[in-house]
Parts: sequence; C-alpha cells; structure tokens
Amino acid sequence: MMIIGFDIGQKGGIAILDKKITVQPMPLLDKKTIDWSRVSYILEDANPELVVFESVYPPPNLTASMNLGKQAGIIEGMCIYGGISYVIARPQVWKARVLKGLAWKKNKKMSIQYVQGKYPDLSLLPTDRCKVPSDGMADAVCLAEYGKQEQRGLF
Repeated sequence: MMIIGFDIGQKGGIAILDKKITVQPMPLLDKKTIDWSRVSYILEDANPELVVFESVYPPPNLTASMNLGKQAGIIEGMCIYGGISYVIARPQVWKARVLKGLAWKKNKKMSIQYVQGKYPDLSLLPTDRCKVPSDGMADAVCLAEYGKQEQRGLF
C-alpha cells in the first residue's frame, strides 16, 4: 500500500512510503511559494491509496495560520478531486503513536531522531549543500508511518 505523508509549509516535506521510503522537501517556486503544480504531479504520479497530513494548529502569527490553513485545504481538495483517501492527523496524536517512548513534546528533533534510527540510509537534507537535517522532511516520514499504522490498526 502506497502512503504519502505531507508536512505542510515552506519548510515541510513529502514522504512516499511503499516498499521503500523516499522523502523530499516541499517543492517551492521561490522561498515562500509552494509549487502546487509539482505537488499535484507527485500525487497523480504516485497514485497513493492514502495521504496523511497534519491538522492545522494556530501559530501565534495570524498570517502564518491562514497560510497553513490554505495549504491544508489545497492538499485536501487535491485528494478529494483525485479520489484519494486521506487522514488529517492531530500533531499530539500522530506524535504520541509514532514517537512513542521518545521525549517528543516541545522537541522537533525527535522526528529526526526517529527517522534516522528507522531509516539510517534516508537523507533528510533538503539539498546537497545543507548540513542540518530537515524536521519538516522527518515529520513527513512520520506522518506516512502514522498512516501505515492507521491502515494496519497498529495502535
């Protein structure tokens, strides 16, 4: 079963979990604009059975909150249009399940630690020049893992 996990946002990522796992940074047109055409192509090309993305929580900045809500709505609309099943996961729920046993509360690096432990050969570097793993890409992998657990009833 192919599952795609989306960590929404400019620093987010897209993970595709099938027989193997791949991850990439969220495609951007520029530093602030997500390339929705590319995202649409990824969804169409992969033809997943399930898409998982995080529910939007209100950041302290109203503009950021509105942008995240818009981005979540675009992903949801693409899934509806494509007839793709999707799950909107609350951060507290998917983190408690996937990162069980790790001190994940208020610590974004736990997703990176989890992914590096489970998939040691998977690069979480957005570009070849980056030196710091992307927590957005790690979260996308974790969201795909959450989707796999949901499908198999492993909770």
